[in-house]
Amino acid sequence: MVTVCEKDQCAGCMACLEVCSKNAINIKDSIKSYNAIIDEKRCINCNACRNVCQVNNNVDVSKPIIWKQGWASDVNIRKKSSSGGAAAAIARSFVENGGILCSCCFSQGEFVFDFEDDKDKLARFSGSKYVKSNPKGIYKKIKQLLQSGKKILFIGLPCQVAAVKRFVGKRYEEKLYTIDLICHGSPSPMLLERFLNEKGYNIKQIGNIEFRSKTNFALKGKRIKNENLRRADRAAIPPEILLFSLKCQILLANINIHTEIYIEFFITLIELNLVLS
Repeated sequence: MVTVCEKDQCAGCMACLEVCSKNAINIKDSIKSYNAIIDEKRCINCNACRNVCQVNNNVDVSKPIIWKQGWASDVNIRKKSSSGGAAAAIARSFVENGGILCSCCFSQGEFVFDFEDDKDKLARFSGSKYVKSNPKGIYKKIKQLLQSGKKILFIGLPCQVAAVKRFVGKRYEEKLYTIDLICHGSPSPMLLERFLNEKGYNIKQIGNIEFRSKTNFALKGKRIKNENLRRADRAAIPPEILLFSLKCQILLANINIHTEIYIEFFITLIELNLVLS
């Protein structure tokens, strides 16, 4: 198996997947680790994938110009946010001043990246996400928007911020603004999907997922509403609170070892309007 970077060290940023002109790369998620596997039959040895890979190249670092801590002054933003709403407040100001936000949201059973230039539609990006998000397909779009003169605010994990900077290049950095989150390693989304399947839930039938509200760590999900389900049937379905221990492996940030941990979540399904197939 030929990989873009050292085996089991892939950050899952997907930049190599997008920079490859021959579709010669496949990202394999084994839950334990990611690997960017090169199809040697398609590969033309241009090394574009290895050049964009942050694992293979030193990331530019600099000392902070100033340290600040705080929260959003808007009470409504704070209420809708997992903690203080700082990222949401910055995003709103950026969009109000003509910029475009690019960040992670939950859509059709996946944590994916999307763009938004309407300040009234930014709420879908709020909240903590405790599984790996998928930025596949986003880097080319960011570069195209920057080339057209647009200002972009990208909010993501440190590996994703490093990836977008390497993909875009220094030529367009002037209009690219980034916010990277403090990260200790994010587990595979397959863990969440596997757990929900074990409990009889289909992640694609869930309209929204929240992992945390302030200091309350609880996984809350709203199932997609089905208008065909009778009101009497909906009322007969009680709310459920599920407690589980899920054994998983995560790659700790900056440490080249895998550590087994137990993650305990209280899952509160607060909306039980099922999509029936």
